[in-house]
Amino acid sequence: MMTPVSATEMRSLTPKATFGSNSVDPLQQRAVALERQAKAELEAHDYGAAERDYQKAIDTNPRNPFLYRGLATLYDAEGRSKDAYNAWRKVLIGAPGGVSSDQSDPYVLAHFGELSLQMGDKPSAERSFALAIQNLRSMFGSNFELPSDKQLAEQSPRVLAHYNAGIEMSLGGQKEKANKELALAVRLAPNFGVAKLALGQELCLEGRQADAEPMFEAVEKSPDPELAKFALTHARLMGLDHNMTTTMETLPNGKVVIHNMTVEEYNRTRAPGAPALPLPPGHTAGG
Repeated sequence: MMTPVSATEMRSLTPKATFGSNSVDPLQQRAVALERQAKAELEAHDYGAAERDYQKAIDTNPRNPFLYRGLATLYDAEGRSKDAYNAWRKVLIGAPGGVSSDQSDPYVLAHFGELSLQMGDKPSAERSFALAIQNLRSMFGSNFELPSDKQLAEQSPRVLAHYNAGIEMSLGGQKEKANKELALAVRLAPNFGVAKLALGQELCLEGRQADAEPMFEAVEKSPDPELAKFALTHARLMGLDHNMTTTMETLPNGKVVIHNMTVEEYNRTRAPGAPALPLPPGHTAGG
């Protein structure tokens, strides 16, 4: 049984090393050079060389948690779950005397939670999933009031950890990671409509409408009428209903109102300077 990571280790860290100062530290410079070389080797899939250089960098500067992150990423790429678990554990603890921004990263925390489950470390998994959802976002952020947000309270911390990681990755422009996390949330909780909507949106943004459509269609059949209505609205927003489009209006209080209309209606009422939308196949103006 692996030794669990305590909540104190994960959260209550005090910096003991200062990075980015004006002083020139030869050891730190060497560690930076080795890390740069290891990163290039990792990107080239030269895993053996990358591991050697990351280890040399860690030996040179063991307080830098980012070196452990690189090593953990390498082990992930090689499918070495036990080594990845141990490396990510050091990242989250902060390495000996260092501090890492990964300690509040939902993606890292959700991933470490899964590795912990694989290693039989259920306490660390539970703590990691709990930390991953401390700042849980709704699908569109706090300005949107979704009737489906009540679903969030029905999900397990594990499911929510991956959902939240997916939303955060999407907001950060990391589409591949967003898709991976949202797909895992859907696989773990097939009835989690909000996650299906978020995944459908990501697939649409990638131009994968054929993959996205089943996500929206499944939620449109939800027994929750408000959730089903929202799914239809969002499907139209993403262009899945061929003669419908959706606009969003931000009210003075910051809330957002969604308006559905046909393409023709939009073209008649669009704001000055806004481009007209092309009519879909089979539709004519006024028809």
